[in-house]
Amino acid sequence: MDGQVEEAINCDLSVVAAGASKRPGTVHVAELGTSYDAYAKAFYTYQRDSAEMYHITVKQGGIEVFDKDGDEVTVELGAGGWAYLNGIVDANDVDFATVGDITYILNKTKTVTKSTAKLSSGTLAGVINLAACANGFKYTVKMRKDADSWKTYSFTATSNDTLVEAKRLKDQMAADSPAPPVGGYIFDVHGSYISVLAFGGASGGAGLMIETESPGGGTYMSSWASRHDDTALPAVAWNAKRIKIGSKEDTGYWMQFTTDSGDDFGTGSWLESPADGAEYKIYASNMPHLLVRQADGTFLFTSVDYYEDDDGNFPLKWQERTCGDDESVPFPEFVGNKITSIGVFRSRLYFVFKESIFFTGSGAYNELWPKNVVTVRDDDAFGRTVASSGSQVDTIRNVIAFRKTLFVTGDRSQFEVSST
Repeated sequence: MDGQVEEAINCDLSVVAAGASKRPGTVHVAELGTSYDAYAKAFYTYQRDSAEMYHITVKQGGIEVFDKDGDEVTVELGAGGWAYLNGIVDANDVDFATVGDITYILNKTKTVTKSTAKLSSGTLAGVINLAACANGFKYTVKMRKDADSWKTYSFTATSNDTLVEAKRLKDQMAADSPAPPVGGYIFDVHGSYISVLAFGGASGGAGLMIETESPGGGTYMSSWASRHDDTALPAVAWNAKRIKIGSKEDTGYWMQFTTDSGDDFGTGSWLESPADGAEYKIYASNMPHLLVRQADGTFLFTSVDYYEDDDGNFPLKWQERTCGDDESVPFPEFVGNKITSIGVFRSRLYFVFKESIFFTGSGAYNELWPKNVVTVRDDDAFGRTVASSGSQVDTIRNVIAFRKTLFVTGDRSQFEVSST
């Protein structure tokens, strides 16, 4: 049409209101190395500050880093390094995201997997305390789970020593109870306290009831069993033992006891924890790895789980399960899938896979789980799945962050993920 541009050479039309302008010139600085030339490379550049810029090339089995003048910078190989880059056959198999001096490098050919390791410290289903004992008097403990028949343990004290009599009661209960996983419990004794432990079951000790009878009532002998809430939990218990709050197998949450002294038994406090017997971690070997600019100007390429700071801590290690079980807090949705893109948005690291985006905790790029079961917090990790019209698959292809919005392009639709 008259008045419209038909052809433009070396012309920049990036801003409509500014009209046409001459394309900025280019300057040849240097050739970026000669190694790995037989393989496809992915290129990435990031500006650290006004004085430093780095050019990164990645291919199967290797990484090169160059400064702004084209001079190669040393890349140190850390634990779990080069093996992560195996399988890269095309530049599009790699993605990058930089936060400060740390660049996350993604190999899109890797499938994220979880460990089959399970937590197993024992579920504290109940506690019996023989606080006082009178020689010649009868003591009774009755236990049952849900609607089962009561199981009764009785003994007549032969001394006034609570430690001796508590151990005798514990031995009687252990000898007369089927061993897990058939349906019984494991009993332990510490001083005058007897613990009732259940191992690895989804229901833990939920539903267990304990009643005691003694000549001095609750002053001489008391008990605690599984709870419907976290009130009145025992102030004295076994270190690292867990309980389930709730009575049904598919509901509730878990809490773990930590002694004040760090000893096996004593006073302490309860905090929410993962379920006993739950799978709890993701293999770092197939998760994005780190390229870290070190204080001396060199770079380190390593698995996130092996990156150690100057204080001997591992601040970026992928977070393990912090609460719940597979029913209440499932594994992040990208587990079992290939991550196809990675980026940073609103102080969160995000992973793209299939039709979904997963966001880490706010300000915590290694946080992959919510902090607790009962309460959903604004800074928790979470996932979102795009919803296009109809029932057709709409795989995400591109994600671009702009201001407070993440623009998402799928096979059939476009979406926005916004933040307030």
